[in-house]
Amino acid sequence: MGTEPVRHVCPHCGHDGAREHLSRLGDELVDDDVALCLHCGGWSIFENGQMRKPSKSEREHIEQDEYCTRVHVAWVLARMKEAVRD
Repeated sequence: MGTEPVRHVCPHCGHDGAREHLSRLGDELVDDDVALCLHCGGWSIFENGQMRKPSKSEREHIEQDEYCTRVHVAWVLARMKEAVRD
């Protein structure tokens, strides 16, 4: 599983910045890869060179995926630590 910062506009918050993508097939984003926006914590699906919101069935799959759950919990904890420092 590869991770690397990529630049794509988040379909949830509109932020254009680094995302950690969750490609389980390699280092390059390919269609249907899942990505977490590090700005808002929203999940997106990479498709045709851009990010889109997941469908209902894709959201259900993401919510049931243990790795995605761990990543999201880590993101929440990091945001909490930032809030405490501010």
